[in-house]
Amino acid sequence: MSTAAQRYAATLQILADVFGDCIRFDETRQRIVCASIPRSLGHFPDGDWTSTHTTELVIYCEGRKIYVSHHAAARAVKEHIRRRFQGKVSGQAK
Repeated sequence: MSTAAQRYAATLQILADVFGDCIRFDETRQRIVCASIPRSLGHFPDGDWTSTHTTELVIYCEGRKIYVSHHAAARAVKEHIRRRFQGKVSGQAK
């Protein structure tokens, strides 16, 4: 059984390896956005990252036997953005 920290780390790894720059920070709008995420990964409509996107991320992780909470997945998205865009995030992933 994995710990919450291990599941969170695995979620961050998925975000980096699978989603990469498809999830980014729009500096002009100060929002986390996504674009061009392949349909094979789930239903991630282009535009602002919302709780619906986070739910799809949780489902994607569950399909890989990584059982992360919605809250932890949202935190992981924000951390993914911080790591990729060096602290330019002031808004929150929902």
